Amino acid sequence: VGPQGPMGPVGLTGLTGADGAVGPQGPKGDKGDQGVAGADGAVGPQGPMGPVGLTGATGPAGVTGAQGPVGLTGAVGATGATGPQGPIGLTGATGPAGAQGPTGLTGATGPTGAAGPAGATGATGATGPAGATGAQGPAGVSGYAIVTGTASADIEGVRTVTATCASGKVAVGGGFVTTNVSSAQDTLITASYPSSTTVWTAGGTSYPANGDQSYSLQAYVICANAS
Repeated sequence: VGPQGPMGPVGLTGLTGADGAVGPQGPKGDKGDQGVAGADGAVGPQGPMGPVGLTGATGPAGVTGAQGPVGLTGAVGATGATGPQGPIGLTGATGPAGAQGPTGLTGATGPTGAAGPAGATGATGATGPAGATGAQGPAGVSGYAIVTGTASADIEGVRTVTATCASGKVAVGGGFVTTNVSSAQDTLITASYPSSTTVWTAGGTSYPANGDQSYSLQAYVICANAS
């Protein structure tokens, strides 16, 4: 192989061939001696295209071209999905009143409402006319008097005493009084009653009858006029 000749002029760019398969790398040879520079050889055939260079910077935008003619109207597309509801619009002006409809049927009576609070007391009314005089009632009791009878002797045993109303009076009640009682638990009153319309009678005894339990008994009568 002769020495390398000077580089010839750049040939026309050929068509880009298909990338061939990368062959295996051969072994590294020994470095030879520097040969004598040979004469310029003839231009050899164009070598294979080198690798693609880096992308250059973006050039300035070109001038906008003239608008093309309007294209034909395309077919109607399918209906899109319903969009979200828009905001509520402003309230419109009130329309004129419509004609009055016919009277409806009477509804059922509603339940009775709760009782309301008590009203304020009204003013006192005028005094009414006097009523008719009633019939005369029966005569009341009059001429009350208490008459005390004579007290019995202060001895033991059985005794009966009386009290009598004055003439013109009748008995309306009565009773008795005991005095000088030596043993209250051994003294027994056996009677106290109106024995007639004018007389009150009382009776008593001591127990035992033959003991030494003395007492004095006195009757009284409550009297009133007979008419």
